[in-house]
Amino acid sequence: MQKNIIVLVGPTGAGKSHFIDILAGTNWANKKMAQRAVGVRDKEVALSLEGSSTSVVLVDAPGFDDATRPDSEVVRDVVSWLQAQYGNRPHILGVLYFNSIKENRAVGRPQDGLHDFWLMCGLSSRENGERVVFVTTHWDVLGDKGKGDIRRELLQTVVSGVGGIVTDFEGSKASAEEIARGFLRQRPLQLNIDTTRVKPQKLAKPPKVKRFMCSVQ
Repeated sequence: MQKNIIVLVGPTGAGKSHFIDILAGTNWANKKMAQRAVGVRDKEVALSLEGSSTSVVLVDAPGFDDATRPDSEVVRDVVSWLQAQYGNRPHILGVLYFNSIKENRAVGRPQDGLHDFWLMCGLSSRENGERVVFVTTHWDVLGDKGKGDIRRELLQTVVSGVGGIVTDFEGSKASAEEIARGFLRQRPLQLNIDTTRVKPQKLAKPPKVKRFMCSVQ
């Protein structure tokens, strides 16, 4: 049975695992901190749209903007994992790119990693920009909302060339469901994976895979 996949990417600590915890009722974020886990993981959840329930696989990828690894290597890990789990032509609904609004630092170049991702998947980054949603997180711990608004505007400026949209994760299950549910209104994209389309900057280690599958109502 073909799975509908949403890939979660972004810097380490941006809230990818926490988003999955809120949506699926897991405890990945705390376990990840305790074990310093690195690798690709997935979680299957059920999302409802207009009275119909759809099973979606959330893929939690290693962190982008890592000083020790180029984004292209992280992308290669993710795409190689998708290929190993689902073959060369899996179906993807879209990409959630997480950004912590509390971080007072320069935003990286998400378009570079996203370009490599779509290229390895056999698709055009320009034509599929709307399949990327940039999610701002940690609004609940931000003391000055005005600073958050300014940082969101900066992020919007940086990603304007990518074609994606920026939305806020408010920390609730309802907010997480609404963000993920947005992809259900679009037809899944069938990938044509070939990681050799992007020249590696250095040898990538095989991704460590931890697989958890269940359905959450």
